[in-house]
Amino acid sequence: MGSASRDGHQQSVAKTDASSFHPAASPGESDGVAEDVGGSQPTPTLMWPAAALVAVVGWVLTFLAFRPGIMSWDSFNMWNMGAAWRFHDHQSPIIGAMLGLSRLLTGDPSAYLVLQLGLWWGGAYLFAVAWRAWVGRWALLAVLAGFTPPALSLMGYIHKTPLLTSCFLFATSWLFVIDVRRRRPGVPTVVMVLPLLFVGAVVRGYSYASALPILAYGAWLGCRGRWRAALCIRRCTAFALVVSVAFVVANQGLMYGILHARRSFKVQTVFRFDLAAIHVLTGRTYAAEHLLDRFRDHETAVAFYRQHRGLWHIMDMYERVDDPQALQELGREWLRAIVENPRAYLAHRGNAIARSFGLRERVVGYRDFDTDNSENTAGLTQPDSVLRGMIRDQQMLVRDLFFMEPWFWSAANVALCLAAAILLLGGGDRVRNAVLPHAAMLWSGLLLLLPYLLVCLDHDARFTYWVRISTIFGGLGLAGVMLGALRARLGANSTGS
Repeated sequence: MGSASRDGHQQSVAKTDASSFHPAASPGESDGVAEDVGGSQPTPTLMWPAAALVAVVGWVLTFLAFRPGIMSWDSFNMWNMGAAWRFHDHQSPIIGAMLGLSRLLTGDPSAYLVLQLGLWWGGAYLFAVAWRAWVGRWALLAVLAGFTPPALSLMGYIHKTPLLTSCFLFATSWLFVIDVRRRRPGVPTVVMVLPLLFVGAVVRGYSYASALPILAYGAWLGCRGRWRAALCIRRCTAFALVVSVAFVVANQGLMYGILHARRSFKVQTVFRFDLAAIHVLTGRTYAAEHLLDRFRDHETAVAFYRQHRGLWHIMDMYERVDDPQALQELGREWLRAIVENPRAYLAHRGNAIARSFGLRERVVGYRDFDTDNSENTAGLTQPDSVLRGMIRDQQMLVRDLFFMEPWFWSAANVALCLAAAILLLGGGDRVRNAVLPHAAMLWSGLLLLLPYLLVCLDHDARFTYWVRISTIFGGLGLAGVMLGALRARLGANSTGS
């Protein structure tokens, strides 16, 4: 910090401008921290060798452990789409196209896995660089979080939500660095962040809303200080909504105009699932023309429902529809069934939520490579390795513990979202600036969680992976804000005395 003494440095921190609440690094710790133009606050550099080393080691080790990527039936289905370059929209055509490109580059999904893991560990590294302004060397915990069982469980899984998680983590952490460095987003940020948010938003049909808080946060970084806060909030909200609508339009054009994906009317999955449950729970039949003959016998339907514990296989009581008119009829019957049987619907939805979140049974939290899957027509295999065995043993050791269950991370996310909201509403400008990046990440997880409650139908942790990771990093961030506020207060008190 030049020729300034340690006491003088602490006094400058205590006098930080109210519009920006970024505390300094630990007293005496200045490595990797460059002073801002104004000279009143430390600004982190993008290079932190210790965190970079941990992130690169994590990237390499997880690639070696998971290569060519953990594959399930869905993963092989998307791989086959890319290999044949013929797409449908039941799975993600974008992931299918990315896997097709990976096939051209490496002959397997390894190139795709390198990207997914690189975004994950790169996002963790950027978060640590920004968070370091609050907690000093303790920010290394953000990168080390990647080695924990909740993070490792699905990090290398070739699927939609793990890719969403990597994209959103990197994009939010990038913006966090811009924020702490007190910059405005420029062209490089737009070019980097918007495509990542687009990919993350479109891989699932209900994940568009989860991009809204991150988009609004990025817009806030561009407009803060230019207009009064209320006007800035309105404009940021409008920007996020407009860009999300643009994502929807662009995705439609990409899927059907460029990739020529076949429509599968995937929304019928929810229609058929809910109609089957209401048929069992009430004895009333809706969309009877689509109910398979053998399930018209109520006892047979009840036995099938119990066999599958009310989870996703019960949709097989109804036949799949293949044209828009039949889908509309099915949708009208679905809505009528819910309106006429609200208690049965809520009981069914409660059962699906309880089982999907691990409240009634253990969820599938870790997967091995499914070599014998019927969709593995290419004969892909995963080589055995010591690293793979170590991760499998780790996952098996903790798989029944509460911190591997979706209910735990969902409850923690809701609690932290409420805490962030309270701090934003009641803490003043400097607290709002400090909390905002972590609130954006937490609320993004929440906006993935809320629509999932309405469509969940299987006990699989992959659907809530971003909820888990956003809660880990958002929670760490809020803890750093609290620690920074405490340190600033203690510094002010010691100066006053």
